[in-house]
Amino acid sequence: MELYALYVHPSLWSAGVGHALMSATAQYWSEQGVAEATLWVFERNDRARTFYERSGWRLDERVRPTGEKPAELEVRYRLQARHI
Repeated sequence: MELYALYVHPSLWSAGVGHALMSATAQYWSEQGVAEATLWVFERNDRARTFYERSGWRLDERVRPTGEKPAELEVRYRLQARHI
């Protein structure tokens, strides 16, 4: 399973909205029997990376260019079933 997008308007950052969305997603995946999930995030997006890491996602050490700008890279995170 891949988490394609999770965006929260900046005015709602640190209000628990992202956590609620992630929790609902994890609950759904658990009910569906999903064993693991992945997501891609910009390498330089420290705020998002910190959020995902606090939610149990772990860096998978893979990097890919975005195609939009050669200098922008994405890294992959993985979430195992025990965290879902």
